[in-house]
Amino acid sequence: MRDYSKILPHLDGIKKIADKFDGQDREVVLKMLFEDAMTGGATLRSTAGSAVANGELEMPTQKRRGRPPGRKKNTDVVLKTAGRRGRPPKAQATAFGRPKTGRRGRPPKAEPIPTVKAAPSLNNVSDFLTRNGIAENTVLKLFAIGEESVMPVYESLGTDKKSQAQVRVMLLSCFAGAIATGQFIADLKAVREECKRFGVYDNNFPGNLSRQEETIKRVSKSQIELTAAGQDELANLLKSL
Repeated sequence: MRDYSKILPHLDGIKKIADKFDGQDREVVLKMLFEDAMTGGATLRSTAGSAVANGELEMPTQKRRGRPPGRKKNTDVVLKTAGRRGRPPKAQATAFGRPKTGRRGRPPKAEPIPTVKAAPSLNNVSDFLTRNGIAENTVLKLFAIGEESVMPVYESLGTDKKSQAQVRVMLLSCFAGAIATGQFIADLKAVREECKRFGVYDNNFPGNLSRQEETIKRVSKSQIELTAAGQDELANLLKSL
């Protein structure tokens, strides 16, 4: 058992020095001075003891646990681009204006164009066809009209320019909407999918759409509609396909 009576002669000195500090520093100083007093009080009697009491010496700070200085956690994100068995994914080469081919060289099947509750019929666009001198057979070569949907059957957009091909998909999609509802409207999601089917969709699509404001206007976040000028452009496109 330790003999704490050795501390008694040094209590005044310990108190005098400890009063110079606050909080955790005070606890550290007290502990240091008590240990010194137990071993004879050499520090209390030295000039270093008085220097601590006068605030001339700074208490050593405790090092925080953690990573050594200079080392930082690696936050880089590694993107996985390899395909099966570590091979890079195969690039798909497509010609603008032609749908991507599926199995055995056949173009992928087109999806029915979504329509609002309606009965698809050429009667919905009869005025448009008559005004522009377009025969019904011309339309039936490009679209299959069912009881509840309109299916694109055209296999070419007639252009090698990607931006122009995107515009033609917009025009034809709005025409499909007119066959179904009587309004030259189209769902943007369906337009994007049709562009992807022909391999002409890219990041320039939103900007390309905004530049067509004279012919194609955006009526909501999800729908576009042809203006009068857009319907004229559509009529010329139908005659050329």
